[in-house]
Parts: sequence; C-alpha cells; structure tokens
Amino acid sequence: MISNPNRLHGMSHDDARNPIASCPARQNELYVVPARYALAEHPARHARLQPAVRASSHPMALRRLRGGFLYLWHGQGPLQRYAVAADGLLQSQPLTADESVLLHGSQAGFALDKRHDAWLLYSEIPLGADACAQLAEAGIRQRRMRHVALGEVALRLQAPHCPPLDASETLLAELMPEVRERVLAKEHAQNREADKRRTR
Repeated sequence: MISNPNRLHGMSHDDARNPIASCPARQNELYVVPARYALAEHPARHARLQPAVRASSHPMALRRLRGGFLYLWHGQGPLQRYAVAADGLLQSQPLTADESVLLHGSQAGFALDKRHDAWLLYSEIPLGADACAQLAEAGIRQRRMRHVALGEVALRLQAPHCPPLDASETLLAELMPEVRERVLAKEHAQNREADKRRTR
C-alpha cells in the first residue's frame, strides 16, 4: 500500500480528495506500507491487486505482514533488511543479524525516493549470505522479489501491487467493514461480560 508521509501527520482522507489540495505525490519520497496477499473471508477487488496465485477455497485480500523478515532493494541498492516485529511494525537490521523475534518495531513502512523503483521480498526466516548476494543481480531480483514501480505511483497514485491507501478499508482484510464490525461486536460482548463479573 502506498501513502504520502504527510497523511501520517494528521491529514484526513478528505485532504487527499480536495481539488485544491496539493498533489499527494509532489514530495520527493513516497511512503510505502508493505502488506501481503493472503486468504480472507471477503475478497478484495481492485485492478492493482495481482496475487501470484489464486486460491479456490477462499477469497484473497491484503493482510498485515506477520512476523518474519522483509528485504528491500531500492534504486541501485544495496539490499536492506527489516525485521517484522510481533506488533506488525518494521525494524531496520543488518543483513547478518540473528533471527531473534522482536516484540516491537519502530516504523510502519519506509519513505523511498520516487525516482527509483524498489523490490521487496518477505521471508519467515533470514536469508543466508549467498541468497542476499544473489539479489544484487537484476534478473534474480525480477524473479524473486515483488517490483514496486514508484515512478508509476508518482504519476497515477497507484501501480501493480500498489493500490491507493484510501482504498485500504476495502482491500486490507483487517479493515474491511464486515470484519471490523464483527470484531467490535465480539470485543463489546467480552467487555460487557467482564463488567458484569466486576459488579457482582
């Protein structure tokens, strides 16, 4: 998912739709919030969503990243590694760091220069030194990593695998209204039960 970093500083969704507001892609950098394709209860439908495989048993949607490691190649490189912490946030790490599980990360995504494309790869375990070295080759990156066309995002505010952030409520499984309402109803029922037990 792609966003402008300004939106993270208190801008509402309405600001992006305002015809007299500045273009969200006018900044030199675009803020990329990584997500993953996964099975979901309700399908996410958008022309820019293009999972490599389609499941016949369940619909597909975007989901938050789960614990693991995210590798980023931006422009001319070098390869960078981020741990995906238990809280879903990212933490920058050296390529040679161990595979310790982090409870907390420090960032939801990363700001990238829109003039250079990026490639992303998620792995549940850290890549070895040989695999990291191979990703320096453009052909291997094209085959093994997900391409993020930042130049196209800057021009059209979306690209393959990069739907606009304002569509996140219909694309990200955890934010879909049907799922959110069911979770809120369950939490409300649990809170009501807890309140009853406290007042007895």
